[in-house]
Amino acid sequence: MDKSVFLEWIELVWKPFCRDKVQSGTYILMDEFSVHMMTDCTDRLRECGTKIDFIMGGYNDKLQVLDVGNITDMFKDFVKEEFDEFQRSSSNGASSVAGEGSTVTSGGSGGGGPVSRDKKPTRCDIAKFVSDAWKKIPSDS
Repeated sequence: MDKSVFLEWIELVWKPFCRDKVQSGTYILMDEFSVHMMTDCTDRLRECGTKIDFIMGGYNDKLQVLDVGNITDMFKDFVKEEFDEFQRSSSNGASSVAGEGSTVTSGGSGGGGPVSRDKKPTRCDIAKFVSDAWKKIPSDS
């Protein structure tokens, strides 16, 4: 991530999140990644009424437990697998989720083969990717 990406995230995600929290204010706790600490970025967060603190170096393994080890990597890989399977199924005429309130069906090649990126997943599809991916994380991780 670079400065422009973080500033874009602040503008598109954080700022709208903060709009209805003017009275109570907002708080963000970030690690000491160089981009997080840039004046332009911290100023933009403060303009949203956000109080900022940083996790001191050496404490990430205690305070950001999902960033340490392989849980995050496994989770991301599993989400990608779910998405790829959704695309394979969609390109073979089956839909993973047709829309809100619809029935989940399976279909397609069942693995392997080319993955088309033509079908855009719905929010319901994405929630299912996340749920199914999280269930694949071993409990001893």
